[in-house]
Amino acid sequence: MVRLIFVILMIYLLYKVGRLLLRGLILLIAAIYSFISEESQKQREKKSLYQKERAWEVKQKASQHQAQGTLPSWMNSDRINDFNQGVYQILRSSGIGIEDAKRLLNHRNPYLRALYVAGRMERKGATYEEQKRAAGETLVALWQRADHQQLFSDHLE
Repeated sequence: MVRLIFVILMIYLLYKVGRLLLRGLILLIAAIYSFISEESQKQREKKSLYQKERAWEVKQKASQHQAQGTLPSWMNSDRINDFNQGVYQILRSSGIGIEDAKRLLNHRNPYLRALYVAGRMERKGATYEEQKRAAGETLVALWQRADHQQLFSDHLE
């Protein structure tokens, strides 16, 4: 009889401990998910701020007559993020490595060239998707034929 009571008590305790552990595990997973979500949101905000700063810099260069081309009308809108992602996908699908693709989009000289191509295409009546594709193909062609050190210099041709 004592053994039966002991076994029932042990089963009951294991049940309670198991429920507590399960609740703790669920809370831990929720906390980790929340942390990852917050970090991801911070990264997106940081990237968006960086892109807005870069767009402002390009606009300033254009207003100082240092730029050589026409920027697209959507340059300062939320479409710039979509444009960058689309061009990045074109670069990656063309065999350009991750770091080199990022470098092409983050350096002023090749990035301005891509924007000027998009601006010229827009002036000629091309759709936004055609502008993206042309800008991406332009960067691929630049990458394939250019001396990379010169491509990433701060002097625009």
